[in-house]
Amino acid sequence: MEDNNSNDTRLTVRSTPPNVRKPQRRSYWPAVFAEARECPGEWVRTEKWFNRATAAQIASDLRNAHRCATKMRVSGYEAGDRWETRWDNDPTDSNPDHFYIWLRFDGLTRADRGSAATLVDGCCVGDHAASAVKASSNSTGVSLPRRRCRRRRL
Repeated sequence: MEDNNSNDTRLTVRSTPPNVRKPQRRSYWPAVFAEARECPGEWVRTEKWFNRATAAQIASDLRNAHRCATKMRVSGYEAGDRWETRWDNDPTDSNPDHFYIWLRFDGLTRADRGSAATLVDGCCVGDHAASAVKASSNSTGVSLPRRRCRRRRL
């Protein structure tokens, strides 16, 4: 006589999960943006270091975010913000694998200052690109690619 039931091959057990409360995630970036906005036109450096690829990507994303604000997924970024960024090693940090991001808040884009530029599908376009947007589909109904507005620096 065997005590083990050979038909019992379950891999799970019915159980109620523990009632563990996870701490709420707080984003680093809203505080960084708020501090940088306090001194527009001045460079500030993040205290947090990043690896080379991450620093380069974040700096690029922030520098170009005003072109298509709806695609920016960093909390604390506000549509219309214009940021200048740099990334590199800091001479005060001797570790060559630590890269920092420098930010400078350059204010708002012309679209948010009330110029002729407008937002189309969340992307900033000026008067010279309006015809390209209107012609984004031809008479046959086939969609043509839109030309991105390359705005000059303010």
